[in-house]
Amino acid sequence: MTFIHFLKLLQFTLNLTSTVNWLGNSGFRKYVFEIRDFVNFERSSDKPVNNYQLTNVHKFLQDLETLQQELILRTFTDKEFRRIAAIPKMSDKKVERTWVTRIWIYQELFVYQYPFQLPNLFPPDLSGYKFDMRFEILKVFCSVNLEKELKIDEFLQFYRGRGRNGDFTNIKREFLFVI
Repeated sequence: MTFIHFLKLLQFTLNLTSTVNWLGNSGFRKYVFEIRDFVNFERSSDKPVNNYQLTNVHKFLQDLETLQQELILRTFTDKEFRRIAAIPKMSDKKVERTWVTRIWIYQELFVYQYPFQLPNLFPPDLSGYKFDMRFEILKVFCSVNLEKELKIDEFLQFYRGRGRNGDFTNIKREFLFVI
């Protein structure tokens, strides 16, 4: 789930103004934003943000520290090998009554040769099986194998004994809708 939040964070920052700081010949964009604004972006809702939602996003931003170890970009050419952290620094600070985040993100993530777009597969109101199913589909399509095999029978078998027949029918309908 943290990786999905990270992709949404990248989408969110595209609409923000930033300053560029340089470390050697590597540029990092510095963003400053209120956590509340990121929550509103994620939810796509006009309802007021509650404390639980703020806490979850705040926890995600803290979890970026552990994700940083996995977000190492490596480039290797005939003349050099570079290894650089995608997010070298991040800090949260409470200013008056709101949390403000300062985050530095490696600039080349935004000018990637193959841009990505995170489809709205994971709206905030997804229930159990809908989230599980969409995540399973995403895992299959993101695998490095050329042949993508979606084991629908195993997934359906897991949920067959858990619900009513109507739920089982809804699960199959949802699979067809997403694919």
